Amino acid sequence: MPTILLEMLKTSNESYEKTIVYENGKVEMEIFRRGVLSKEESTIDFANELKEQLLAAYDMMVMMYQDKQDMTYKVSFNNYAFYSLDLYLDIHLMIKFQCLKKLSIFEKYEKEKRKLEEEKKLTENIKKLDAYEKEKQEIDISSIDSHDFLEDERNIISFRLEESEDFKLGESRFFSDTIDLPDGLEIPELLDFVGQINLEELAPYDTENLLPKEGMLYFFQNPYLPDHSYEFGKVIYTSDNSLTRKKVNVSDKDMILNLSLKEIHNTVEKFSDRYEEYNGKLEYSSFKGSDLNKIYGFFNDCQMLEEEIKKISQKYTVLLQLGSDIYGEGVTTFLILKEDLQNRNFQNIIYIYNQS
Repeated sequence: MPTILLEMLKTSNESYEKTIVYENGKVEMEIFRRGVLSKEESTIDFANELKEQLLAAYDMMVMMYQDKQDMTYKVSFNNYAFYSLDLYLDIHLMIKFQCLKKLSIFEKYEKEKRKLEEEKKLTENIKKLDAYEKEKQEIDISSIDSHDFLEDERNIISFRLEESEDFKLGESRFFSDTIDLPDGLEIPELLDFVGQINLEELAPYDTENLLPKEGMLYFFQNPYLPDHSYEFGKVIYTSDNSLTRKKVNVSDKDMILNLSLKEIHNTVEKFSDRYEEYNGKLEYSSFKGSDLNKIYGFFNDCQMLEEEIKKISQKYTVLLQLGSDIYGEGVTTFLILKEDLQNRNFQNIIYIYNQS
């Protein structure tokens, strides 16, 4: 009696189809339907090739089908039972049409392998992002007295962002998928590129004289990950102007906007402009000033109380605010201590995104 290569069984109600394939290519089919049993025999000339495929796919089949418990379709090979419709159909059609084809298990395995690799990579990336989250700086206004003086006017550098099709090397821009940076400068892994500022473009408008007069500032923020919420950012400064253009990570492709700085100018921001009359009284508005794209000035967060805004504005300098004309109702802010800015220390950046 020749050795059995594989057995296949299809069951439904009180009917069944059973197929036995021997290593010599002999095929026995047994069909029981409506109380009648019939048997057929045939021969396939690709039994050896089929056996090689099954051996090559064996570990894959174990991985793909070990949890399947659909007893309607059963394929037994190498003393292992696989309950799999697609595997059954693959072999059944080969026998029916006397034609060897590549088992779909190979394609399924490649997809599963890619899925597992992506899941593994995501797990590794989440660990890295969790480390960023643990290192992020938090606002600390515990030492600020609510009665400390807060001036009503502050100089700011204001600008408008406008879509552009082309950028010169080193030109300021936001929400692009390319970055201009010196060779050897490492950017934060996994973080989304927010934008770059060529400080020479801003120097004529920096009446506070806090920013470096030349070089580049690069801004980064946490990437978008479904089911994972992060909120942190980083800033890198370099005085090296030997730049090379490179592609950069953007997790949300809808945020590739390619915006250039337009209408850069220095102006004055008044804190008193944040009050508006309501029922005959002046009340603080959390949304006033949220539309500005600026450097310096007063902090803005619609989720915070007026007293908190004042304290934060007393302690921290607004290194960058991207207003609600970009994010809809949202505002992105990078804060820095004045002494850190003067010392060109951008390690303690505080990143905040808020929206109503």
